[in-house]
Amino acid sequence: MTEPPPDPTLRVARPPTPGRAVRADVAAGKLPTPPVRPDEPTVTIDTAVPRPPHRTLEFGTPPAVDVTVGPRPRPRRRTWPWIVGLALLLLALGVVLLVMMLRGATIDGTADLVGRAGAAAVVLSTG
Repeated sequence: MTEPPPDPTLRVARPPTPGRAVRADVAAGKLPTPPVRPDEPTVTIDTAVPRPPHRTLEFGTPPAVDVTVGPRPRPRRRTWPWIVGLALLLLALGVVLLVMMLRGATIDGTADLVGRAGAAAVVLSTG
């Protein structure tokens, strides 16, 4: 017969919950007061050894620099030709659509808007 393996955990009582009940138990003498440990310095700092200050080597004075502070100049782009071109394009499109509407033209489902079906229709009609 084999013995069951030992339990790897050590069972201990739960610590008391901090709060008024614990303070009352400590005041009544039911619980021992926690030990008071005086603060001890963990690190001692010795006085630092004075060092000579780090000096900068100077080989003369630098030349004076004039700095102008202000906004960056932006490159000027002419936008009016684009605006005029777009307005003319929209005007031409409006005229074309107005003429189509006045003539009663419609676009039905059999219309070839892209131009691909025309080549296929030509091939089918010649065959």
